[in-house]
Amino acid sequence: MRGFPSLIRGSLLAVLVAIASFVPLTVSTPLGRVTAPVGSVDAAILPIDWVAMRVTFSEVDDALDPFNLNPTQHLISQMNARNISVNQLVSAIQSGPRFFDTKTGGTVYYQNGLAVIRTGNDIATAYFGPVKSRWQPL
Repeated sequence: MRGFPSLIRGSLLAVLVAIASFVPLTVSTPLGRVTAPVGSVDAAILPIDWVAMRVTFSEVDDALDPFNLNPTQHLISQMNARNISVNQLVSAIQSGPRFFDTKTGGTVYYQNGLAVIRTGNDIATAYFGPVKSRWQPL
């Protein structure tokens, strides 16, 4: 009889875990609300740029190779801290308007609020922000 309460507690815990795996989870996203059973929630339901990620130096280096550009270690740490994907970085370099930064002498690639800063052949950093008044269109 002494083990009976422990058996009940264990059974209740098992039942609660089983129920929780079927309870729908509702998440609000910028595209609306997404509902899915907890057991089936997957990062694949969100666009890649919304999923927390870590980029590596070699990934970024490979992506910048066709442009003859080199990443800096600072760029990699800032991309990870600011959740900037390799696709966003490459897209800004390929398609974004270019500016000359009169303060640093560098080139700025800008797209969808993402500023990618180039000095020489190095991509020094990337961040989200507005176009700065000191940037001159190229």
